[in-house]
Order: sequence, then structure tokens, then C-alpha cells
Amino acid sequence: MIAKQVILGLVLLFGGAVTIFAVVQNGKSSKSDDVPEQVVTITQVPAKPVAVPLTADVETEEKILSQKQKQRELYNQQLAKEADALLSEQEHARMLALDKAKQEANPTTQSQISADNASKSEMIAMPAVQTRPEAVEAARVTEQKRVAEQKAAQERQLAEQKSNEVANKETNQTKQDKQAEKITTQAKTESKPATSNDVMKKGKHTVAKGDTLIGLSRTYGVPVSALVAANNMNRHDALVLGRTIVIPSASSIAKSERSAKPAQPATESTASKTKSDNKANNTAVAYNYSVQVAISPDKAKVDEMVKKYRAAGYQVSTSQTSRGIRVLIGSADSYDEANAIRQKLAKDSRVDASEAWIKKLEK
Repeated sequence: MIAKQVILGLVLLFGGAVTIFAVVQNGKSSKSDDVPEQVVTITQVPAKPVAVPLTADVETEEKILSQKQKQRELYNQQLAKEADALLSEQEHARMLALDKAKQEANPTTQSQISADNASKSEMIAMPAVQTRPEAVEAARVTEQKRVAEQKAAQERQLAEQKSNEVANKETNQTKQDKQAEKITTQAKTESKPATSNDVMKKGKHTVAKGDTLIGLSRTYGVPVSALVAANNMNRHDALVLGRTIVIPSASSIAKSERSAKPAQPATESTASKTKSDNKANNTAVAYNYSVQVAISPDKAKVDEMVKKYRAAGYQVSTSQTSRGIRVLIGSADSYDEANAIRQKLAKDSRVDASEAWIKKLEK
């Protein structure tokens, strides 16, 4: 349809151009025919040449040509407007046809069409190219297949996800059970007494980093005294890294305990005898302990020092010796009490007790 209109327009343009060309040629021929007569008349009346009709004809022709040109332009504009309107109408009809085909392919949207839209769609002119029912049906079937496949894929994905979750849950549960069983077994092993036959069969232990006598005693269930006696050690000795410690067996520990029991009464009697001797000695000669902070022959210096210690709140006494005057702080019945006084003096910043030491004196 558009091609026919274009051809018609071109034919009209060509016909108009031919007509204009013929009119122009006609005007020129008429002018050429009139020229001799005008020349003759001019020769007859040379004093009055007339050129006005020629000028009037040219202007008229130009006006006619301009009018025809305007008419052609208006006609062409009208043809272009009609062609645009026809094209827009066809495009609109095509879009409506496509929408209608989509609505027919998807029943859910078709049920949602209002009555006004349905009445308007009936009033629309039929498009130049209509969609065949077979194509619409094929598109609908294809869409249904696609939706079904998508739904099936989603169901498969959900099923796989659920199965994976169940498998992961079972795996985690199995791991937790194994870990709990391992922890229980380890706890039982750790809580098992270290005095079992397997431990005792070893009989030796290589000292590692962090080992102590108390730790070995708890590990093997052996008293610290038995470990010390079996290895000829002192209770306060440090364990050397890499040293082999002998772990005494239960039988050897029992044997050593049985052998030590008869000697206990003798030990007790000896201790009581020693105490009685010390008591007798103490009765004969009594001693006390004091902290000597200085000794100097300069009485003024000694007096100043005594004044300073008394100002700090200490009990001060002096005694004359061959070397000078001795300055004593406090009085205690035991060495430990005197040592406590000396430590107190060392921490006191008000006095200088750097040369203090404990002096044993007779009462």
C-alpha cells in the first residue's frame, strides 16, 4: 500500500514537471512569434518602443510558476501527512494485535481485561497482517512447557537442597557423636588411676618441660617421699630436663613403709631426748635476739641515731663495748622474730638500716 502511494506521488510530480516544462516552452514560442511583429511596429513607429507587455507576461508567468510550486508543496505535504497517519495507524493496529495475541496465550491476563478495554478492542479496525491461530496456539503451548519446566527445575532444586541439608545434619551428628565418644574415652583414660599395672611396668620417666615431683606423684600415684627416696633426691631439688626418674613400684613402696615403721619409736624417743636437753640448756642460760643497726665510739652520732629511730616508733637500746657504743633495735625471744624486725627496718625509708644484722644476747 505504501509503495503504491509513493509511486502515485512520483507520477504526479513527474506529470506536473512535464506540464510546467510544456507551458514554459509554449510561452517562449509565443514570444518568439510576437517579436517580428513588434519589431515591425517599432520600425514603423521608431519613436515609441513598447516593452511593457513582455515585462507583464514574465511577471505573470513567474507568479503562475510560484503558485504552482506552492500547490505542489502543499500537495506533497498532504501526501506525507496521510502517509504518516496511515503508518501510525498500521503500527497501532499491529501493537494491539500483538497484545491481543499475548493475552490469548496467557489466560491469567485475559481474565483481568476490563469490559471497557474489550469494547474498545472490538472497535479497532482489523490490522493489515493478522496473527494466525496456529502461531498463537504454538506460542501458548511453548509458554506452558517453559513454565512447567521451570516449576520442575525449582522442585528438583528444593529436593536436592533438602537432601543436602539432611546429609549435612547426619554428618554433623555423626561427628558430634564421635567427638563426644572420644572425649568420654579420654576422660575415662585420664581418670583411671595411675597406679595400674601398665604404668608400673614402665618404672621410669624421662623429665620433660614443666614436670615436677608433685606432678609425677599425681600422674603415677606414687608419694613424693617415695620418688625422692628412690632417686636419692631432696624434696626441693629441681628436675633436670631429660633426666630419667625411677618410678618405684607399689611393692617397693609398701616394703619401704614397713621397714620405716619400727624405726619410728626410736626417732620419737631421740627427738624427745633432744628437746629435754635443749630445755635443760635453756634453763641454764637464757638468750634473746635483737637487731644491731650501728656501733660507733662517737656518742653524739649515736645519740642522733637513737633519736631518729625513736621518732620512727622503734624501741631503741644501747650498750657499751670495747669497740664503742652499740645501738640495738627491739628485743625478741626467737631468731625469726628478730629477723622480722630487721626486714621491717629495711623497708622503712625513714631510717637507714643497710648495715643491720641480728645479734644474740644473753638475758
